[in-house]
Amino acid sequence: KAKKEAAKAVSVVKFPLDSILSNVTDIVLVKMDTQGSEIDVMKGMKQIFTTQRPVLVYEFSMDVDEKALHFMKALGYTCKDIAPTDRMCTSVPP
Repeated sequence: KAKKEAAKAVSVVKFPLDSILSNVTDIVLVKMDTQGSEIDVMKGMKQIFTTQRPVLVYEFSMDVDEKALHFMKALGYTCKDIAPTDRMCTSVPP
């Protein structure tokens, strides 16, 4: 019989993409599938979204999407569903 292993906790160090990509000035598209951590990633990219205005395509689940949707709308993006679990957000022209 196969033994079942207990789940182990793993610590992960997070770095905001704003700091990692601070020298990159031509980001036009971001594709994100972070299994429920979308809002954390979006917050770490706030400067990129506000200065470079890339298109964002992300996979979402209804139980965690409301915060992400409101966050992007507050940054001046409009979002629409493009597949049952995919959403695209584009910058609203000034």
